[in-house]
Amino acid sequence: MEKKGYGVTLTRRCNVQMMVVLIIILIMTTYSTNAKVTWKTVTKDIMPGMNVTLKCSTLLENVCDGGGRKWKGGKNNTLLVFNEGPVNKKKYSSKCENNGFTLTIIDFRLDDFNQNYTCSYKFDQYTDILRQDSYALSQTETNNAVSNVVVMNILIVMVIAVAML
Repeated sequence: MEKKGYGVTLTRRCNVQMMVVLIIILIMTTYSTNAKVTWKTVTKDIMPGMNVTLKCSTLLENVCDGGGRKWKGGKNNTLLVFNEGPVNKKKYSSKCENNGFTLTIIDFRLDDFNQNYTCSYKFDQYTDILRQDSYALSQTETNNAVSNVVVMNILIVMVIAVAML
């Protein structure tokens, strides 16, 4: 028995599948070229212990209306925030703004520096390193800042102790 038309059906099915793949690629490319994301540090003069905010900006407005906002990075280069939902609420928070969204690193530590941080919106993403040398923060300055806080706390305790006498 000879099966007639089997090759033609298979060829048509492959052509249809190829057309579907091409349409998906075209949609993704078209959608992607409109968003173009980048992030910058909002916080100036970064010191350990403070909250540091990065802002992911897009060319689109109203990014808060839908989903697809994501931050990755840190020591393990893992998911930090999806939309406004941080994975670790004690370490990260996020807020959506008109043409972008933020990542706030709570209680910033020196090991938060020199890590990749990636912001993504829909199909576009931007990765950069939050470099310590960009902020002219040396270990000496950090130690001095910590020492100043310790000295100030000791002075406050001494004043309270003297006042109680």
